[in-house]
Amino acid sequence: MRGWLGFGGRLLGSLAIVGALGTRAFAQPTLTATVDKRELSMEDQLVLTLAVEGVQNAPPPILPPLPDFDVTSAGSSQNVQIINGAMSVRIERNYTLGPKHPGTLTIGPARVTVGAGLLQSAPITVHVTPAGKAPAGEGPVVVRAELDQPRAFVGQQLVYTVQVLRRVQIANARLEPPTFEGLPARDLGQREGERVMGGERWVVTEIRKAIVPTRAGKLTIPGPALSCTVLLRSGDPFLDDPIFGGGRGKRVTVRGPTVELDVQPMPKAPPGFSGLVGAVALEAQVTPVDLQVGESATLTVTVRAPGAPAQIPAPRLALPAGVRAYEDKPVEQAGEGDAAGARIFKTALVPSQPGDLEIPAPALIYLDAATGRFETAGAKAPIRLHVRAAAGAAAAAPRAPSVEKREVKLEGEDLLPQKVREAALEPDRIDGRALATSATLVGLPGLGAVAMGL
Repeated sequence: MRGWLGFGGRLLGSLAIVGALGTRAFAQPTLTATVDKRELSMEDQLVLTLAVEGVQNAPPPILPPLPDFDVTSAGSSQNVQIINGAMSVRIERNYTLGPKHPGTLTIGPARVTVGAGLLQSAPITVHVTPAGKAPAGEGPVVVRAELDQPRAFVGQQLVYTVQVLRRVQIANARLEPPTFEGLPARDLGQREGERVMGGERWVVTEIRKAIVPTRAGKLTIPGPALSCTVLLRSGDPFLDDPIFGGGRGKRVTVRGPTVELDVQPMPKAPPGFSGLVGAVALEAQVTPVDLQVGESATLTVTVRAPGAPAQIPAPRLALPAGVRAYEDKPVEQAGEGDAAGARIFKTALVPSQPGDLEIPAPALIYLDAATGRFETAGAKAPIRLHVRAAAGAAAAAPRAPSVEKREVKLEGEDLLPQKVREAALEPDRIDGRALATSATLVGLPGLGAVAMGL
């Protein structure tokens, strides 16, 4: 048994300070959009959360046009963390969206301007069922299981979701997940909410896992099984109160459906293939672009891709002659409750000669799962640096110190008589300009307790 799965409330504001509080450096700014549910009925609503990270006092994101929803502001919250001197700021703004009609609806990308840059979130698709349509299945407890897509390539990440829907009170619940044979899986978390379906209010607990097929062929994922006690009501509010036992109970087991997956073999990969499968995005920026010989510019490359961020490889970087590179430790960012993540690579570039330098744009070759073709994710333009000669570089080199030989006279004798004549060396002071050197330091409210056994 791996542990208990439960639902926690929303923390509206917190400040965590961990480690030494040195010079504070903000994380790479990001804008993400999430929803508390992707399937709802016309009688229901969803909560859209827009989160800006890495920026203090960020302006409110601009919502996209939402003609398919009634939109109401639902407040905001802020979370600040300082870990080893690096400050992370997360500002969330929430909106309640009520669908105007059933169907597959899209929430477009939101955007916010931070400094001279524009951040944009990914679009979100939700499915809205007609009013009055209750979940299919017998009894007041229903278990669903599904994949986000029935067909994939070897190495492509998929999201497997289990939903437990109930309109009665249950106790002693334990969910047995399926076995993912040949499918390495990792947890994406659990969330819980309520939906109105068929005129009744259902409590919905959703558990998500990321799986990656490692071999081609037809795969079957067995259905999950939920064992729980359904509490029977006597009609007496005193006896039915959970504090006093909650009434009589009936032990039941509800099973979810099996899921079929068709895994296609990986096409023949070109040289330099990164191993990434899915939608990949790469952004690059360098600062400063005008510097002197011996100074450093910081190249920041952000790669967003499906899967665990730690598995995202560093992009190719072809440096011209006369430029040294010092790589920092990558920073990993996992989307909250999401299967995609980002990895940020920072490199200090130190030119050793003046001139205008051009570095080819960093790039990664990946397999586009939608088309089955290999594509290249890269920066829009090459990196250009203007390098000036270091101050005083044309000055004459300082002369070597002179040495003068002098006589040493005997002023007295030690216990043992001896004659002493030595040559003493006394260097002159160095005239002229001191040699200038510089060094760049590169430091760089719920199911209650649902037990899931693995």
